Amino acid sequence: CVVQQTGEVYYLKAVAYARLDDMQGTLENLRLAVEQDEVYKNTAKQDVEFRRFWNTTEFQQIVE
Repeated sequence: CVVQQTGEVYYLKAVAYARLDDMQGTLENLRLAVEQDEVYKNTAKQDVEFRRFWNTTEFQQIVE
């Protein structure tokens, strides 16, 4: 169990949800990761784990 929810933890949770094709879980955790550290905006834009979400409005709103 992870006690401290850091940007890295949220980002990795977003990756896990993406692998499950769970758009809501992916975007919520990615949003939380970006709130913790904006470096995850650029990381997510290049991460193939999120490729199926790249063209969605919701994803674009998070990473821009």
